[in-house]
Amino acid sequence: AAAVEPKLDQADKLLLLATDQLSQGKLDEEKASLTKAQAIIDEIIVEIKSAKAKTDEAAAMDISDAYRSYLEAKSRALDEALNLNQTSREITVLLLADPAVENPETLTKLAELEKTATEQSNRLKAADDEASRIAAENADEIKE
Repeated sequence: AAAVEPKLDQADKLLLLATDQLSQGKLDEEKASLTKAQAIIDEIIVEIKSAKAKTDEAAAMDISDAYRSYLEAKSRALDEALNLNQTSREITVLLLADPAVENPETLTKLAELEKTATEQSNRLKAADDEASRIAAENADEIKE
């Protein structure tokens, strides 16, 4: 899962660039940035699904309760990371359909998606924090 960090940074930078391009009226450049971000997000989604499957598989093994709790928290974090990236993808689809954000419905939907993304991000952080807490309490057994 840590391997997706550079891709997450790259997708975030492209989304910020697209926002800047929109504010400057550079719609063709904005669409190009959104398309690139979307392709990266698609890769991230595949990688997160793979990491989650492996984490869930490990949690089903004959392991200690502490390690199982740790892996379950990591699995919840991966679920939220997946949801968050799917929301980011929805945002790119929405903006590609209306790059100038001319339709009032686009603004309403964008606000809803941004609220959802914030909630998902908060749940992701909470699950990661829980996993870190479990790892710290069981440092002799769990290495993060």
